[in-house]
Amino acid sequence: MGLVRTTTGNRVFGAMKGACDGGLHVPHNTKRFPGFRVEKGEVQKDKRGKVIETEKSKHVYDAKVHREHIFGIHVQNYYNQLKKDDANAFKRQFSQWTKCLEANKAKTFEELYKKAHAEIRKNPDRVKVQRKHQAVRKTITKAPFLVQEDHNGKRWLRQKRMSQALRKHRVAQRIRVAMGMAPEEFQEIEV
Repeated sequence: MGLVRTTTGNRVFGAMKGACDGGLHVPHNTKRFPGFRVEKGEVQKDKRGKVIETEKSKHVYDAKVHREHIFGIHVQNYYNQLKKDDANAFKRQFSQWTKCLEANKAKTFEELYKKAHAEIRKNPDRVKVQRKHQAVRKTITKAPFLVQEDHNGKRWLRQKRMSQALRKHRVAQRIRVAMGMAPEEFQEIEV
């Protein structure tokens, strides 16, 4: 899970369910899926308040709720409610979704998701997007303190691991400087 909170109904479990449905073997149970809840058992007491009988709590999983989360029906409900209540908030929050629904000729989110799933099933291979241009990087200084520059003039440092010979050479150079020798006596070692 990494840094994701493992709360019931978290979307990371939806991704895991999709991976399982796609054919990956991920050991799991329905405990953290949307639609899972714990129904508390009933406690029966006598006239004095003494507990006579208790029922155990039940674990209930409703697959319909999970299906609604997969197809975005819960978002569709909020979409419709916001459309009626507050037009400005609706436009601010769902303008791109509205364009997407119109472009795909879908009336609901469920139709849109079903179309997307059908397209994925037709061709499940990921198509790599071709870049319009290659990234241009200029090398300002060579390794081990590699400084590079992009086409916008932004610079960054990529430190490389130094060999033992280069480390000894740098120490010798610093000793020469400390002794007062001139910088012309330095010799650069290529890595």
